[in-house]
Amino acid sequence: MAKKLSLAVGSALHDLEIVEREDGSFTMRIGEDEHQVSMRRVGHGALHRLIVDGETSEVWVTRGEAGLDVFVGPDSHNVRIHRASGAAGGPEVAEGELAIVSPMTGAVVEVLVSAGDTVQKGDPLVVVVAMKMNNEIKAPVDAVVQAVNVTAADAVEQGDVLIVLEVAS
Repeated sequence: MAKKLSLAVGSALHDLEIVEREDGSFTMRIGEDEHQVSMRRVGHGALHRLIVDGETSEVWVTRGEAGLDVFVGPDSHNVRIHRASGAAGGPEVAEGELAIVSPMTGAVVEVLVSAGDTVQKGDPLVVVVAMKMNNEIKAPVDAVVQAVNVTAADAVEQGDVLIVLEVAS
């Protein structure tokens, strides 16, 4: 299934289509250009290995105040992902997978959902304790829980993927 997104990188807006391949990599079309892409997290932090058309780069990805902050070598980019259709109302989230990441370093106190559960916008997903405060991480949209990557008592770093949601349009 192809996912159509609008990707804002700085002030530039790019329409793209992503098709997942059987080996877990992706074919990405940006305008008329097509690229073979694979991205894997290295360890549990923000470091990722990005391979585009056979060229490998180390990429740091963190959640910033206005989207994702992506660092490739000395270059940094702010990246925001939107529905290609630009639906009005509510947060703009691409159809397909949505990674729910830890906004802080801490420990998982409680996991409130399981794979296959249907959640509504605002439903609590997981509780992370940081600095002796419990922080409920809530669903930003209506979705189905595709994967739960943590269990109670797991230590997490800021940016770690806690839950993966499947978002339908």
